[in-house]
Amino acid sequence: MAASPRSSIHWSAYSPKLTAPASGSRQSPLFSFPLITAAEQAHVDVTHCTLIGDSLTDIEAAHAAGTTVIGYANKPHKAALFAEAGANTVTDAMHDIADALAAAQL
Repeated sequence: MAASPRSSIHWSAYSPKLTAPASGSRQSPLFSFPLITAAEQAHVDVTHCTLIGDSLTDIEAAHAAGTTVIGYANKPHKAALFAEAGANTVTDAMHDIADALAAAQL
């Protein structure tokens, strides 16, 4: 289907220590705020992070935050939608994402 994610993913994994608020509305200019907050709390430049998202809102939030985004097309119709929205890569295989993260030696 779509290309596999890059193996040089910069990852700021969500952990219980990160207290970013729940996602905001797409109408709000701050809907990427949780991503930015999580990166700040992890002391990572958000532009060095990659968001893995399974919704159009996720793709848009990643772009608004200035980060790379992998569209996880967990339903067949999402692959074209995410590609059109400008996801850096789109995959329907979560194991490809896991392999890329493992290769990055997180």
